[in-house]
Amino acid sequence: MGTKSKFAVAITSIICIVPLLGGCSNTQAPTQTKDFSLADVKSIEVDYDGESVTVKESDSDRITVIEYMDKSKKSYFAKMDLSGGILTITEGARPIGNGVHSYLEVFLPDSYQSSLSLHTTDGDITTNLALILSDFRADTTNGTIELSELSADRINLASTNGKLSLKNLITQICRIDTTNADTRLDHITGTITYESKGGDLTMSDASGSGNFQATGDGNMELAFAEISGDLSVSTKNGKINLMLPDNLSFAFSATTKNGTLQTPFSESLSVIGETADGTIGNHADVKVGLQTKNGDIEVNVQ
Repeated sequence: MGTKSKFAVAITSIICIVPLLGGCSNTQAPTQTKDFSLADVKSIEVDYDGESVTVKESDSDRITVIEYMDKSKKSYFAKMDLSGGILTITEGARPIGNGVHSYLEVFLPDSYQSSLSLHTTDGDITTNLALILSDFRADTTNGTIELSELSADRINLASTNGKLSLKNLITQICRIDTTNADTRLDHITGTITYESKGGDLTMSDASGSGNFQATGDGNMELAFAEISGDLSVSTKNGKINLMLPDNLSFAFSATTKNGTLQTPFSESLSVIGETADGTIGNHADVKVGLQTKNGDIEVNVQ
């Protein structure tokens, strides 16, 4: 065997032996599991800075939190504290560059109906659990937020660079704040307040009302199955594409400075300068106002 071959065999042997000694394992295993009585918890607040958080269904009437980690060192473990009915979960102390990888799973019984708040910096936030909550909050810097089958009186979501994907949500008030994040909303019911400095918004099969503002770059494609209140949409540098239900009567106004306006009801509109307005239908049940600075507006009816 040549010198190079002997060297390769030696390196391979070292690589194989080290994981057995516990020095370089990349396998994330449960490092701690804690249970809490449902009767004792009135609110859950998770601040799991750089890692992902997933909410799943509990197979018991207790709240269970499981942390997975590839380095089992107690100081790295998340801190879990229940005080005054508030369960707080925070990431453990980890030195910069420690190379620890972990994630958190929170198991909730479907009878939990209080508030839930989740925060990460680079991790993802995910749940498809059919919860009915009083309040739900989720925010991330670079991770994604993926939610489905959630009902809450109030929903607050924020992201800087991570994508948002929301499906089958029912809420009284939903507030979404993004900086450079693309957002997709499918089958959302409620009043939505959306503010973005950048990123595209795509919404389908929505029911309710809302105020949608993009102060930077970003297109908005909005399709409503039902509109129950006033609707306002404005962009600075982007296109508005709006689909309205065909049984809607509404007062319409659209202003575009450097763009075009297309609607199937242009004969019902009067145009003065950069603004077109009019009443569509027999009476104005709601107001629909659209505005762009540098972008086209297209309205269709289904």
